[in-house]
Amino acid sequence: MGGNAGGNAAAGASSLGACDPLAAITTSVQLDVSQVVAAGQASDGSLYVIYNRDQLFVGSDTDLVERVVLGSGESPSQTDLDYTDDDGTPVVVEVVHDDMGTRMAVAHGMQKSKGIDSGNGEPLTPVDAALVAKLSASTTQTFDVDFAASLADGRELVVIAPVRGSSYDEFRVFLGPVDAVAQQTVTNFQSSQSGQRFATVTIGGAPADLTYLAGGPSALNPAGGPSTLTIAGTAYALTEGPVSAGAGYLCLAN
Repeated sequence: MGGNAGGNAAAGASSLGACDPLAAITTSVQLDVSQVVAAGQASDGSLYVIYNRDQLFVGSDTDLVERVVLGSGESPSQTDLDYTDDDGTPVVVEVVHDDMGTRMAVAHGMQKSKGIDSGNGEPLTPVDAALVAKLSASTTQTFDVDFAASLADGRELVVIAPVRGSSYDEFRVFLGPVDAVAQQTVTNFQSSQSGQRFATVTIGGAPADLTYLAGGPSALNPAGGPSTLTIAGTAYALTEGPVSAGAGYLCLAN
């Protein structure tokens, strides 16, 4: 996965403000009728919408909320999407396309095999895609620390990444003292298949290159890395580790 990070624009210190980069962001979604794979309603009124192949919206006949799909299974005629309900119950939503048409079902509770166990699901009443597209819908993006390290001069380097996403537009790089870890301007973000990240950043007006291994140290790679930060041709040693407790962040203004 690779691409340009276009969400960060150049800005000076005056456009920085205190923020919580890990705070979830909820935005409205305008559903496209052509992307509604299937929609169905359960006996309790709950509405289930499979959208754009592997997205899932759940709600009522007035509001839909995108659910985080934890697992999926596909065949030429069947798609199963798994998510966890608000009370922690695992849920499977299934759609089947065959000679009989399109059928949907939902099952609550752990299944013995992938998909819905035979006879365990509730058939859903079909709902027209045009009606679904008119409903209010929203999605919530959550964020996590993709990488954290400290420099010899005491500054902290933190990369915040979206938990879900297929591009790097929402990746953010922060650098600064622990009480003012400031967002930097990112002009490019890429990754190799091995998980090595490559970022081009502007720090203090100077070009900088950052490389690191996504996720940091692991059981297979306890030392982490290799991770490097080079600013205007000068290399800075990075010591990988968790973000300091009580770290304060400054974000670029939109």
